[in-house]
Parts: sequence; C-alpha cells; structure tokens
Amino acid sequence: QEVVTVSHSESTEIPKTTICDFVPVSHWSIGFKGGANYFRVAPGILSRRDQIHLMGGAELEYSINPLLGLGVEYMYNPYGHSFLLNTNQTGTLDGRTHDVLMYASVNLANVLIPNRTGFWSYMNIYGNAGVGVGFYQFKLSDANDNVIVDSRDAGDGVPQTLAAKVGLNLEFNLSKSVAFGGEVQYRYYDRANLGGYS
Repeated sequence: QEVVTVSHSESTEIPKTTICDFVPVSHWSIGFKGGANYFRVAPGILSRRDQIHLMGGAELEYSINPLLGLGVEYMYNPYGHSFLLNTNQTGTLDGRTHDVLMYASVNLANVLIPNRTGFWSYMNIYGNAGVGVGFYQFKLSDANDNVIVDSRDAGDGVPQTLAAKVGLNLEFNLSKSVAFGGEVQYRYYDRANLGGYS
C-alpha cells in the first residue's frame, strides 16, 4: 500500500529585535532673554509710555524629564517715569532691580498632547513659577535734576525685596540644540518703596 501525503508548510520570518540605544531625557540648557517690562510703582505716572523699559537676563535650567525642569534666572529690570512733584513741578523716578530667582518649569505641551507630529512636534509650551530676591536701587529727582531721594545714600547697602514670578513660555525648536521662544511674565515684589515712596 502506498500512501501519498501532501503537506503544506509555511514559514514566517521573525524580525530580529535590537536593543535601542539609551537616549537620556534629562539635560541642561542655558537661555538668554531680552524684551520689555511694564513696572507699576509709586509715585503716580504722567504717561503710561514712561513705564515701558528694555530689560534682559539669562537662565540656567535642568530638565529632570520631559515634563519637569528646575532652574535659576537672573533678570535686569530698569524702571522709572515722570511724576507730578507738586502743583507746578514734575519729577523723575529712575530705578532698577537685579533679580535672582529659583523656579520650576512644567512642559504643558507634553502634559496635554504628548504625541505630537509634524510642525507641532517642534513646539513646546512651558508654565513657570518661582521665588527669589530682588536687589533694587531708586532715585527721585526734581525738574532741575536735583536729587530728592537716592537709595544709595541711605547707608544700608543695596535694598532687597522678596520677588516672585509666574510665566508662560512658547518655544520653537530650530534644531536639537537651539530653540527660539517668547515669554510673558508677571512679577511681584514685597517692598512698597521701589519708587522711593513707602
């Protein structure tokens, strides 16, 4: 007796798996800032445009993971404006702060939309909040440039104030190592005499 057996065999190639190289998500970054501020300090203003000044600074941040970072920020904030000294004379306020703050940063884009593609994969939105100290100076002068009050003449060194900030930062990654962004901040100072008035 002869038995003919027909069998069908199918082979499937199992793709070779490889171990991906470890890509660290924590990293250091440094940023340089420039823009304009709008300070509201006493004495009262004559023109709102006087309250706008150019400012600048830098920050150093350590990103712990794709969601959270910790950093330190330095900002130079000049301020000042013209004010009404009395019924027939104006005066000038000239001041500045040097702020050093520690802050925490949350990547809101990664929290809300972690899987982004195309153009949006290059975009990040950060929420920042921090506290620190501001070292400030101020000078009040009359219309003839005679000094009324100068914080440097008080003999107590440079005045200090507790400072706090909250901010929102929109960032676009130009490459793996360079990004360009814009930021809006609100700052609070604990001292009421930044403008020479208590």
